[in-house]
Amino acid sequence: MKKIISILFISCFLFTFVTGIGFAKDYVLKLSEHDPHTGLKGQILDYWFNEIEKQTDNQVKIKAYWGGALLKGPEALQGVMQHIVDIAAIYPSFFPKQLPLHQAFDLFPEGPEKWENVLWVYEQAYQEIPELGEEIEAMNQIPIFIKSELAKAFISTKPIDSIDDMVNQKWRVANRWWLSILETVGAVPVSVPWDDCYMALQTGTLDGMISNYDGLDRNKLVEAAPNVFVSKRLWWAVPTLYTINLDTWNSMPDELKEEIMKAGKIAQDAYSEMYEAEFGRLVEKELAEGVKINYFSDDDIAKWADEGNLEKLRAQWIKEQEEIGIKNPAAIIEKLKGLISEAIEKEK
Repeated sequence: MKKIISILFISCFLFTFVTGIGFAKDYVLKLSEHDPHTGLKGQILDYWFNEIEKQTDNQVKIKAYWGGALLKGPEALQGVMQHIVDIAAIYPSFFPKQLPLHQAFDLFPEGPEKWENVLWVYEQAYQEIPELGEEIEAMNQIPIFIKSELAKAFISTKPIDSIDDMVNQKWRVANRWWLSILETVGAVPVSVPWDDCYMALQTGTLDGMISNYDGLDRNKLVEAAPNVFVSKRLWWAVPTLYTINLDTWNSMPDELKEEIMKAGKIAQDAYSEMYEAEFGRLVEKELAEGVKINYFSDDDIAKWADEGNLEKLRAQWIKEQEEIGIKNPAAIIEKLKGLISEAIEKEK
């Protein structure tokens, strides 16, 4: 009998070992981030990574490759789709052809100031406009974490106290819709690659440029253009997505997926305090460095976010989407307009 029991025990053990039943599998997921591991981005991503480990009881760990070590920003979407990495930071503005619907966010340059209301817009948009998620999923990936950069900042080599100071000056933006707005306010759009912007500001090729406030400081561009013009109301409208390869995702147990999504939600909630604090920290830091900081007046915001001009741009976007076969893109614009307006009203 003892021999029989021993044989049965060994057989069960071998069966369990071979089939994997009863053994938890650990996952080390490769993540690509094209920005350096500094500032607000480094802070929130470290928090998120730690929360993933905590929620999954260390079964899932993130191996992050920073500063474009694996993939440059414009390579990220294909990199996740082709499973070069498991997860990557996706900036939809880099992918106007693959992610055309996400470009609609940029047609609403004025938005909520507080992170919780920005997040509310994103969450509601993905729930109420399923086409947004579908165009991501068509690239064999889904978002598991969403964040935003800080508000847009305008930096200039010359003093800037109002939008009118941009007239006839050479400015760089990275978005086709912002180029149109630049022309509307009388500035001269100039195309300069991001990596060349510091030199272009130093040499006078550019008088100024527009990007997210934290990114401009993180990349030390404010050193070359120490005049900042900013408003929290000019939000960074397009969400930054951290997407995971669907094959990787589908290979994971449902329990782990739930824990990863929970970690993302916890990190998104924690981001609120970081988001608010970073804006103030940058202002304080730059003032101490001798940077001149001015804030948009209501009149300046009205000129930049001129509704008459924006309606023309939205009509152009709608026409382009119809031409590539998108059904009822006008409804997407109206849905976003309603959500963003509601988020702004929350703050009044």
